Amino acid sequence: MIPEDMMMYKKVFPKWKEELPYEFLTIGLLSPNSEQVEYIQSLFPQAKCSSLYFHNWDLNNRERYKFDLIVAMNVFHYSKDPETWFENIFCSCRVFWMQDINYRQRGNNGEELCGDGDSVRYYYKDKLPEKGKPSYELPNPWSLEVYEDHKGSIHFLAEFK
Repeated sequence: MIPEDMMMYKKVFPKWKEELPYEFLTIGLLSPNSEQVEYIQSLFPQAKCSSLYFHNWDLNNRERYKFDLIVAMNVFHYSKDPETWFENIFCSCRVFWMQDINYRQRGNNGEELCGDGDSVRYYYKDKLPEKGKPSYELPNPWSLEVYEDHKGSIHFLAEFK
């Protein structure tokens, strides 16, 4: 997570929360760091927040988890099969909030991808241009916010209902 990510969470997530049709009681956080957990818990103090890591849920497989909300921050760029990951997430929640990368050089040689399993970049029609390769078009988001960090990398927040 970079500082701009947290700034955008604090700007966008409260607005999205206000638009939710009911109080969320169960939230799944995919591979969060402690700062992300603390922030989401402060945003939804009444909810039970569960941190889910690869050993809890391999997103390549469907689980019986059911949450009101699932939040994935800087997780999906590791997917080698985004279609399956989205399908498995959508079967497990009512609302999905995602933050990830459209364009960012992470490799040591100025390459787009990094050697830590980083696999894909995301785009969405005219709102989030296809820049990185390999790339995957997002399913139709309910809301989409795009922002740039201090190095010119492009990130986004997407809400799916």
